[in-house]
Amino acid sequence: MITKEDILTEYTYKDGEFRHARDKARNTKAGTIAGSKNKKDIIVNGKLRNMSKCVWLMETGEWPKFNLEPVNGIKEDIRFENLRERGSATMDTITQEEVLNTFTQNEDGKILRNGKLVETAHRNGYTVVSYKSLTIPTHRLVWFMHNGYMPEVVDHKDNDRSNNKIDNLRATDKSGNMKNLSKPANNTSGVKGVCYHNRDKVWQAYIRVDNKRIHLGSFVDKDDAITARREAEVQYGMDGGKKETNYYTPTVWKNRVRELKGTSCEVCGSNDGIHIHHIEGFSGNKELREEVLNGAVLCSRCHKEYHRLHKDVNKSTYEEWVLNKLEEIDMSNINTNSEVCYGC
Repeated sequence: MITKEDILTEYTYKDGEFRHARDKARNTKAGTIAGSKNKKDIIVNGKLRNMSKCVWLMETGEWPKFNLEPVNGIKEDIRFENLRERGSATMDTITQEEVLNTFTQNEDGKILRNGKLVETAHRNGYTVVSYKSLTIPTHRLVWFMHNGYMPEVVDHKDNDRSNNKIDNLRATDKSGNMKNLSKPANNTSGVKGVCYHNRDKVWQAYIRVDNKRIHLGSFVDKDDAITARREAEVQYGMDGGKKETNYYTPTVWKNRVRELKGTSCEVCGSNDGIHIHHIEGFSGNKELREEVLNGAVLCSRCHKEYHRLHKDVNKSTYEEWVLNKLEEIDMSNINTNSEVCYGC
């Protein structure tokens, strides 16, 4: 390893600039600026040496342990105050201003550098951006760009890890992040915190608070379990910043449908085991979940029959099924009340 003395036998040094100490060749005179055309290397002890590392040696007395990078991003600026070791870069050493000068964000929430997308896929559905020696999760970089500080946790409000728009991000801590976890992959109800218990044949609702699971009750009706879960989310402040209109409140909706359409089955007139059915399917039509006109009053028998015959739940299949069902009922009534005339 070379020393400061090795450099000073051949060059003079001042403020990141090396000059030849003596005449060397026809075109190399004492006092001329040293370095190759790209200003990266000088010759010391017969070998090419990185000029920025030589600057570091002259200022600190030690050869750098890591590769060096310019603080301002200009590689030709090798003044000591503009150099730092790449391994020493942290979020505490970069500023909001330099990040904003380097990156931009488009309307889709993607990070660009010089007009080019710089995000790369990472594990668990996140994307990351490389900057200096750091690999920064995109959602944390976006927060830093807009707010100038880095909280303990940056959470996605809608649980979509690819949606890094600033209005979908919120600052929180680990406890707050746990409150906004997405539903498990093995969830059977489509609603976080609601599951079906096969042994007891009931729907169970639960919620997790401060890493403790709280049982909210067991219900014969799935919608009642969902209601219990939603009420608990409000009670414990676990809405994750979502708007209340995203929440489906089954009990209120059912009561409104009954007030409008009555309490008897619309098809057969039975009052036994009344169910409130979504005409346009529940899962694919969030905007219609609490629409009263999208509800139908059916007895348990008719309700089960419709779902057995039609996996694709929508208005057209429902109306077609109702017409066929009414024709069957009419024909049944005609056959029951008709008399056979043997004289005809």
